[in-house]
Amino acid sequence: MRRNGTSDFGYLVYVAYYGVLIIPAGAVCWLFPLLGRFDFNIKGLFLTALQLSVGHLPATVIVVLLTAETAVFCITRWWPVLFMPAFSMLLASLFFEKVFQKYSPELKNTPENTD
Repeated sequence: MRRNGTSDFGYLVYVAYYGVLIIPAGAVCWLFPLLGRFDFNIKGLFLTALQLSVGHLPATVIVVLLTAETAVFCITRWWPVLFMPAFSMLLASLFFEKVFQKYSPELKNTPENTD
């Protein structure tokens, strides 16, 4: 069976490629929040980002898709550039903060986290 001139195997490889691409893209999405919160050398930063992207795969998938869709939306139209990057990272920070609180016990006792 063919879809748009491609075979089923070609479509499967296409989907697998984007599935595997989630891990390195997720590691890149984890780099800057880690760098802003903790002190790492270069090797430790990349290794920790890779471990977090694999260890928290659902959050990584959501953040990668959110970042990719924001980039596509900002490329296709000019006006979302004014607010979409900040709004996208605000939503992504909700996932990052939840993970950082799990690994950093001193973050659990800050005044803004006490209810």
